[in-house]
Amino acid sequence: MYPTLINFGTIFVKSKERVSFVVQNETMTVIGVKLLIEDDELSQSYQKNQIIPRSRRAGIDISFQSSKPVSFQKKITYLINM
Repeated sequence: MYPTLINFGTIFVKSKERVSFVVQNETMTVIGVKLLIEDDELSQSYQKNQIIPRSRRAGIDISFQSSKPVSFQKKITYLINM
């Protein structure tokens, strides 16, 4: 599996852009997924544990907002069944 690129494009300073990515649960049991966010620019992302039933998928929102012009390129880490 290769990393997925999430492109917020060009956004205005102090504006907020939200992008979702999908996690598919292909197991026979319920899983929990949680984002590990350390960057201020991503701090408004959904960071609670998200429960995904078996054979289902869920969209997880990642929000980007910055108070100054930046070029932002980071890895986003998430945990499954923590």
